[in-house]
Amino acid sequence: MAKMGKWMTPEEEARQKFIMRERDRERKRIKRMNPEYRQMERERDRFRKQTPRPSVVIPIHILMTPEEEARHKFIMRERDRERKRIKRLNPEYRRMERERDRFRKKARRANVAFFQYIFLNYI
Repeated sequence: MAKMGKWMTPEEEARQKFIMRERDRERKRIKRMNPEYRQMERERDRFRKQTPRPSVVIPIHILMTPEEEARHKFIMRERDRERKRIKRLNPEYRRMERERDRFRKKARRANVAFFQYIFLNYI
């Protein structure tokens, strides 16, 4: 990590991180002391308590006929495909995908080589 034109030692970096963490904690503490913020938090918590949790809600598929369920699955699949298509348009995501594929390819080659080595030497 660079600091004002020079590199920080690991000790300096750890100290800096500690200072930043402490500063953030202090800011949070001050924010919580603010009565408006506490009121907002209470309202948020009350709303969360009123909102039914997924474990309480009756699953949709129980209420649907087989045709409706099939249609629902189709719609969900289409939605997921569209999301994935949009994600792939992002150049950063494409770069990450290529990187991941390269890594998987290397790992697969290493596994194959390892198992061939084991097979040839021990069997």
